[in-house]
Amino acid sequence: MSERMRVANWDRWGKLVKSWATGENRLEDGNSYPIPRSLEEFKAQCAMAQVGATIPPEIKAFAVMQYDPNTLVLRLPPKARVEASEQSIRAGHGSYPLPEFYGPAFAQAYGAQPNFRTIDEVLAFNDMRVGDYTIAYCG
Repeated sequence: MSERMRVANWDRWGKLVKSWATGENRLEDGNSYPIPRSLEEFKAQCAMAQVGATIPPEIKAFAVMQYDPNTLVLRLPPKARVEASEQSIRAGHGSYPLPEFYGPAFAQAYGAQPNFRTIDEVLAFNDMRVGDYTIAYCG
């Protein structure tokens, strides 16, 4: 499966995204965070914001799209990533790791992960997460 971007500090990452979305520095660190227009600018701003982002080496391009509430945007994941995730799940890697911030949202300790009984349950959760990602208006 292709590697995914990783984030060490989810709070700072969320504030950086909000800074780009609103044009206001939500990190309150005195720096400027204009919407990045290149992968290099993106990496530099993530470093400046102390996000702890790890960008896989196969990522060579970068795009930003900010839409308005009157536009439905379908963000489709890469075909290879969908297929690799499903293959990994079917191969018996029945876990579905979530970022640690999900734990407190579900009244569990940090680091808590979903407890699926069957691979079909993991695949169903994967289907729902991909569907949510595709239409989510974060905010």
